[in-house]
Amino acid sequence: MRVIKQDLIDAVTLYARDNELITGMDGFSRKMEHRSIRFYLFTMLRNQIRLPYQKIGLIFGQDHATVINGLKKWLIYENDEDVHYYTADVRAKFPLKTNDIKHYADTKEEKLRLQQIENQQKIDDAIENCMKLMSTLKSLKQEL
Repeated sequence: MRVIKQDLIDAVTLYARDNELITGMDGFSRKMEHRSIRFYLFTMLRNQIRLPYQKIGLIFGQDHATVINGLKKWLIYENDEDVHYYTADVRAKFPLKTNDIKHYADTKEEKLRLQQIENQQKIDDAIENCMKLMSTLKSLKQEL
């Protein structure tokens, strides 16, 4: 298990370096495609081998708070079409063992916060859908 864990860390580190995902002198890229890949890799390392936030951060040259934020962002955006496209290669190389990543939350408060984030996202999506529907109905009404 220890060898497999280190092999995975080494493979992710090499992938991150080759794809310019590690923070350097110029900082890290904020492009959506790079962020999405980093967040996915944070998630995969936390899920597969329960790597501590600080160690994940060390791989990418970031602090533990950035890793925690990335894990939360991944929960929100993992089903986004663009994110799915940007992470196709990395997901093929480093597949998650499970799609249920809610077990990242180590405390009751984190679990509650993640649930609140998911609920807020659902509410925002529902409001957006209602606005689109109202716009469509308004257009139809004007045509009549």
